[in-house]
Amino acid sequence: MGGRATIIGQFAPARRLVQVVENRYGETARVLILDEESPFAAEFAGKAFTLNWYDPQLQHWAHRADADRAGQTWTAVFARTGANLLLTAKDAISPSLMAAITRANGSVVFDAGDSLLWQLDMGKSGVAASSALHGVSVIFDTAMVPPAQALIDASVTLHCKPEVARKGHIVVRWEIGQQDHPAYVKYGWAPCLQNGTAQASIHVAVPYRVTAFNLQAHPEPNLDMGLAVVDSHASLSRDLTAERDLSQQARDVFEFRRNQLPVGPVEP
Repeated sequence: MGGRATIIGQFAPARRLVQVVENRYGETARVLILDEESPFAAEFAGKAFTLNWYDPQLQHWAHRADADRAGQTWTAVFARTGANLLLTAKDAISPSLMAAITRANGSVVFDAGDSLLWQLDMGKSGVAASSALHGVSVIFDTAMVPPAQALIDASVTLHCKPEVARKGHIVVRWEIGQQDHPAYVKYGWAPCLQNGTAQASIHVAVPYRVTAFNLQAHPEPNLDMGLAVVDSHASLSRDLTAERDLSQQARDVFEFRRNQLPVGPVEP
């Protein structure tokens, strides 16, 4: 009688959870499912990992994690998976897991029946500087980036003058250096709000090792909008989904070998 929404809510609340994750976090969502009674990872389409016999590698990583009351073992599991979201049972959060969640600045973002969805935040601030043409830049540290693929979630808050910004707009340029590959560049614009701030963010899965990461923002046209960096935050984490993507690895090998073939006719 209540229609599809009632049926889903009563018998398959996990589907509501999947929709929340997809809508809020999109491409960079990585869910670590710690509720062993509900290992419904399939519907996340490769963006979730589960702690049971389906994943013996992860099960090995988390072996005896609850015995480490300081939570360091759970913190290592978060880092190895690149998880930025956790799914736990409401009544099955050990003191060691809670310690690791607290260290990762975890907070509950969705209540799904008997389960809780937590968001983790282990990002770091960037280094801000002024640049030419009334602009600003932010450089993020890449010294401790993952050895291969990476998930990047970053945001920057700028101060601006709304009365001046009405005459133009703020151009934002994100640049991610990739080892042995061209840089990933993304342009956008950030509106100056009435409270005198502008927001810029990027959420992307990078296929190669990150060698540099920065943001540049400048007014267009060249007006003094009083741009200054109020806050900057970035998380560069391991991408276990990409590391396990065997089909993509096979395509990369094929592309590499194809590029090594000689061009033109080959003598017998």
